[in-house]
Amino acid sequence: MAVGAVVGGVVGYLRKGKKGALVGAAVGTGGGALIGYSLDQRRCNLYKIAQANHLKIASARITAKKLKLTPSEKQAGKDSDVGLDVQIQNQEGEFVPGTAHLTPKARKYISSIAEQYVPNRKSGTSSTSQDAKIHDRKVLIVAHADESHDARKSAKLTEQRARAVAKVFREAGVPAHNIYFQGAGSTLPIASNDNRQGRTENNRIQIVDLPNETDLRRYLQLRQPNGRYFSTAVKRRVNIDASPSRKIVKRSRKQKYQGYDFGGTPLAQAAGKPIDLGNPVVHSSFSIISEAHADEPLLVNSCIDDAPHLASPVRNLETDHELPIRDYMPGFFGAPWLGGFHGNLVVVDKAYVPRDSGSPTPHPKLVIYKNYKGNVKTNPSYVAHVPVNVYRGDKATLYRMFVDGPLECIDFVKPNRPGNADARLYYARNGHTYLASGAFALKK
Repeated sequence: MAVGAVVGGVVGYLRKGKKGALVGAAVGTGGGALIGYSLDQRRCNLYKIAQANHLKIASARITAKKLKLTPSEKQAGKDSDVGLDVQIQNQEGEFVPGTAHLTPKARKYISSIAEQYVPNRKSGTSSTSQDAKIHDRKVLIVAHADESHDARKSAKLTEQRARAVAKVFREAGVPAHNIYFQGAGSTLPIASNDNRQGRTENNRIQIVDLPNETDLRRYLQLRQPNGRYFSTAVKRRVNIDASPSRKIVKRSRKQKYQGYDFGGTPLAQAAGKPIDLGNPVVHSSFSIISEAHADEPLLVNSCIDDAPHLASPVRNLETDHELPIRDYMPGFFGAPWLGGFHGNLVVVDKAYVPRDSGSPTPHPKLVIYKNYKGNVKTNPSYVAHVPVNVYRGDKATLYRMFVDGPLECIDFVKPNRPGNADARLYYARNGHTYLASGAFALKK
């Protein structure tokens, strides 16, 4: 309120002198009170609802500083509250198992939660424009899951559950054009998937409210999970040196793609080398769970020990249109990467990595030219669009492709600086998995 009074008074004085300063201060005070009161009252009411219904709930303030707003974008003050990030742990009996159907009990308390976001509060000191801003606030509903389910099914089911909750918000009175929803699958864990408690915490519904679509986009760009929470990816210190020989069990695939030789050595002679990405790139501004082991590097297993993490796009409830992705990571903006491996040319085309780690990563086009002789008119021997996981550290970004063709998978490591990327190719040969190392260069 104090910040609002100062800002309003200064603006009023510049426009209409002393009289304008008094009016501006009053309006500014009302605006600051309206925003602060609304968020604080909502937070208090949500905890009351949680207590009455035995829900596990956590919330974090979203401030102008955390959202990295520029001075001209801030409404008031250096670190004013602009929104709230609320996460509610899924309860047994919340949804009919395996479906997105809310149980009557869950629908009742979610309706009570939704009522806290209905833009019906009006302050006597607020202006018409301030009330319009309150009515235009955006609400994002995200459903999350742990790693225990199939990635595609998980992404689809969480999207259906997020849509179901979003519809309850619409029924409560939140305008449909202000509601966005997403099924994040297992892409944004807040706890380790290595234990039951962590998996329970990762199954949750998240509700984020922000002033406008611009701020919503900015929030999405800042979403970064801690890579240590992915149980299939993290290299534990106790088994870094473990390097058992691995057999390929997919006989039909092995027979279909016989004859490919990318060089390298059997995995039993080359395993035990974790990928060090440096410290995880985590924007903990909105983190509900405190970060642990911040000084330990992110050591990642090879891709053969991993599985895809998939998410659905952010959609608007009224139109069902996807919120377009506009910002991508350097080096991953669609240009092709080329690498030569034992006489074979491997091309990774249309590789895009959104800055928002929660948005789905587009499947790149993987093209392989077997025994390539330099003829640009040669037809490729293999073409496919493949799923991808992305892990980010302050030293490098791991762009992990799951192929299941002539190659089993590719670990594509791009240092966070201009230059080539290192790559590790895993493929079947003579009944074993081979590892071939090399480099990819960005085609200019």
